[in-house]
Amino acid sequence: MICTFFGHGNCCGFDVSRLQYEIEKLIVKGVDTFYVGNQGYFDRIVFECLLQLKDVYQHLSVSVVLEYISRRN
Repeated sequence: MICTFFGHGNCCGFDVSRLQYEIEKLIVKGVDTFYVGNQGYFDRIVFECLLQLKDVYQHLSVSVVLEYISRRN
């Protein structure tokens, strides 16, 4: 199963331990693929949590999704 995380630039008072707990619950329920944005604080926190969890759950696939495609040659 797939789960995506895309968030806002600022998220004050964010509980990182709760995020990790909720992501682990998803993993136990069968989620093994995660897509994460790359534009703000929330995205960075989720990505860091997923990298830590990947040490424990090595079968996870974690991909960063770009929201814009560069038009430069």
